Amino acid sequence: ARLSATEASAVASLRTINSGEANYSSTCGAGHYAIDLTDLATPPTGSRAAFISPDLSSNGVIKSGYTFSLARSGAAGTSDTTIPPCNAAVATPASGYFASASPAAGMGGRYFATSNLGTIHQDGVAAIANPIPASTAVVQ
Repeated sequence: ARLSATEASAVASLRTINSGEANYSSTCGAGHYAIDLTDLATPPTGSRAAFISPDLSSNGVIKSGYTFSLARSGAAGTSDTTIPPCNAAVATPASGYFASASPAAGMGGRYFATSNLGTIHQDGVAAIANPIPASTAVVQ
């Protein structure tokens, strides 16, 4: 039961990242996405509200037994923006992102990943590659 709860929390956190990325892209990134969790956790200039909650504030953060990270998509054709984002981002926004949740050291469980396509994928054996292979199972 504990494993199911930690996996459900990881999936929910990836959904939060997807939602934050959609908001970031439409309001701050000029149609591009943050590629570091720090940038999603940084509010736009003149605002106090970030795009995700502080519990996912940096790459490598561990939450509910999972380690989370965000990166530039490895998909062909991914490009960087030339327009500065509205929140003094530490990394240049890109046209695609890759977010992953891997079991923290000593924890069991499935690996999860998502991208700017919004689908959450799973693998029971190993971390999911960037870009996500088409054959990777989808979370139901």
